Amino acid sequence: KEITIINLLETDLKIYGINLKNEVGYFGAFIDTERMQGKFDGFKGQTVEAFPQEFNAEIFEAKLQNGLQDDYTGTAKGIMTVSLINEEFDAVYDKEIEVNLSLGIGEEIDNASCLEIVSGETQFSRQTTSQPVQLAYTIENTCSDNTGKGIRVNNLKARVEWASSKKGEVSLQMSIPSSGQKTATLKTTEFTEFFSNVNAKEEFQALLTYTPNTELLGEEGTGEFTVVIEAELVTADGKQVIQTSPSSIQGKIGNVDLIECIEFDPKPKIGTVIESDSDETEFIITNNCGMEVDLRFCDGDNRCNGGTEEGGIIVTPKTITDPLTLGTGNNNAGKVKVEKTSIPGIYGMKIEAKISGESWREIAVYDVLVKPNDGYFSLADYTIAVPETNVKDIIELKNERLYADVKVTASDCDWETASDTWGRWDDGIKGFGAGGASAAGAIVVTAILSKAVALSAMTGPVGIAIMVGVAVIGSIICIFA
Repeated sequence: KEITIINLLETDLKIYGINLKNEVGYFGAFIDTERMQGKFDGFKGQTVEAFPQEFNAEIFEAKLQNGLQDDYTGTAKGIMTVSLINEEFDAVYDKEIEVNLSLGIGEEIDNASCLEIVSGETQFSRQTTSQPVQLAYTIENTCSDNTGKGIRVNNLKARVEWASSKKGEVSLQMSIPSSGQKTATLKTTEFTEFFSNVNAKEEFQALLTYTPNTELLGEEGTGEFTVVIEAELVTADGKQVIQTSPSSIQGKIGNVDLIECIEFDPKPKIGTVIESDSDETEFIITNNCGMEVDLRFCDGDNRCNGGTEEGGIIVTPKTITDPLTLGTGNNNAGKVKVEKTSIPGIYGMKIEAKISGESWREIAVYDVLVKPNDGYFSLADYTIAVPETNVKDIIELKNERLYADVKVTASDCDWETASDTWGRWDDGIKGFGAGGASAAGAIVVTAILSKAVALSAMTGPVGIAIMVGVAVIGSIICIFA
């Protein structure tokens, strides 16, 4: 490379020396600086005549370091210092010049889409439950010059373009055997540089990670984006852009909340009931997530009894090792059957869900109330709340079958009089004879007495008051007899 030195003084100067900085990151990393310095030393002592004369010399010659490939392309920069001396005054004048070298292959290559994506999905659609989504790729530098010889490319970089509004973060991890590993979050406004070079025929790995914004769910949380990976090739005509083949990676990732999009009928806190005269019940689960969802119950506990030796319920389908899968469309709903065993009570059925590629997460605790088979006793509530020490909670125990029979004998006239006085018996006695009226009266009194005794067992004075009322009624009827 020829340079021109113009001496603006009225006296001649001589070249005192020409030097290059030989530091990593400058010429010394790529160029044979010893050979270049030898050429520079040949100009030492030559005269640079006074203005307006010019000193022209082919002073610059570059050669790659030994061991570097002939196909090496890229850029190198450094500082060249030209020192001129005025021998009359013994004064030295230094001039620093920034030198940029472009190491190219000549003309542009015909196939610039030569970073071949040899494995990995370049167009994909995924769903996530606010968890990061990762996809792996293998990319090979298949670039070659127009003679077919493989060439190195420079400045491997990437950026992201959003087709939707930004719904999360897209990061890329690049791993190249000859250069190491680097991870960066991609930007939309500019490329992020990963490595300065990729050797000819070299394969490297790329791991794409999408991290959704957990506050955006459903349609609002679906992100569509394109990842562009590029490199450069220095040619005689300037920098040529090197692209991947295919030219980009396109993704669409939805973010769903399984707790919101899985529905239960009845609702979990309402739960379902196995009545005293039944051995089983069922409820319905519907998948509104827009993708296939797996469900399992009781966290691997075969009888949903929390690990105790007795009690429990039996859930069908059994999903400990084979989960219940709910699809989309007409296959998005399923029935779950629950059967009682030996001990009544309320059972909290833990329900977990997951989508493909993710781990199980709890979405509900479904209440199953199993009533006693004999139907004698029941609890008003099956949940005890004791939030702190020295606090009590009360649950009422009811005896559902406490009753007594009372026989009442009266004439037809007495029954008619009684029906006029207490109209509530009217429907039970009109149109009947003495025997029928007695039966109806007995039924009514028995019902009232049964209620009175049951209430007495639970509430004391209130129940007694009702019992006294029944006794008075019975006395009045007997007087009529």
